[in-house]
Amino acid sequence: AAAQAVENSPPSAQHAGQLTTTAGELVYRSAPMQELIGRVQRVASGTSTVMLSGETGTGKELIARAIHDLGPRRDRPFVSINCSALPEQLLESELFGHEKGAFTGATGRKPGKFELDKDGTLFLDEIGELALPLQAKLLRVLQEQVFERVGGTQQVGSNARVIAATNRDLFAEAAAGRFREDLAYRLKVISIHLPALRQRLEDIPLLAKALIEKISRKIHKPPLQLTDSALGLLQSHDWPGNVRELENLLTQALVQARGNALTPDLLPLRPSASASSLPAVETAAQAAKSLDQVEAEEKTAGGILLPDSAKEKPKEGKIISVGDGRVQRVEARAFVVACQAIETARDCEAAARDVDERIVNSEGASVGSYAGLRVAGNS
Repeated sequence: AAAQAVENSPPSAQHAGQLTTTAGELVYRSAPMQELIGRVQRVASGTSTVMLSGETGTGKELIARAIHDLGPRRDRPFVSINCSALPEQLLESELFGHEKGAFTGATGRKPGKFELDKDGTLFLDEIGELALPLQAKLLRVLQEQVFERVGGTQQVGSNARVIAATNRDLFAEAAAGRFREDLAYRLKVISIHLPALRQRLEDIPLLAKALIEKISRKIHKPPLQLTDSALGLLQSHDWPGNVRELENLLTQALVQARGNALTPDLLPLRPSASASSLPAVETAAQAAKSLDQVEAEEKTAGGILLPDSAKEKPKEGKIISVGDGRVQRVEARAFVVACQAIETARDCEAAARDVDERIVNSEGASVGSYAGLRVAGNS
């Protein structure tokens, strides 16, 4: 089935979009993804080589499939090859084929992917891993649309559209002598960069829902709802593994779930400690105030420590105590994020261990041990 643009409105954070391909479904709301899908739709009708760049797990093969499905080659084969998965000799044979006797074990002629897929789309993933000798051969087929099989002399033609993908900077690789600069230019006739998941956190509710439904069908379990605290935890993470990491995490959670909802205890994630990945969240160290400020605020507010018997969870501006009894008010948004997904004060204490090294004592030194740190509601 060809890809369909279910939602094709101008970029808007208020609009949800969906693009269905033969390889899966893309759901999105964020402006970066609206812009990406619009570009995919525009380049799909052409024949030019496309270079997809982005971090691992951002969905480069899914975007390559969308380009194929939306274009005039949708009824022709789509073939994917991971350039890092095969040794050089095997990869050369896989791409270009070989003649009988070309190497040990070559008992007959075998056509390669460029020959078999001569009118379709060839997706070359991890193109930055391609060996230099194969880069020269690929450059020739891109420029002249002809090649020779391994061990052969006969020219073979191919009109395959090449879509390549990498998480590397090919021009930096070229400067280091690991990639041909002319091939880098030839591959980047059209260049599309995929945003990282941390750059489109507003898509996580839609993504999580779609992934939960997909995974549930696969493992034959009813789809479960994410609790608000679980969703908050997902949106506090910086996702170095991007959508692939999110899918793996939700798969693990659904397999282990025994109730009717996905709760934070099923999501073994630490809230991100990277302030750059969460621009609206400060680290505890950044938010901690000096003892003089604390004392001044306490005199104004007329408060000291929250009683240990308090049942509420810590909020911004609450008081905590450190082992020797000295008082410190910590406005630590990172601590709040850590506690958002926690259901009990005891779990808050466990979450605080992740940030205690960022909480400073009255002399400005790191608190070396959590042993004396007491949070409201937990003695």
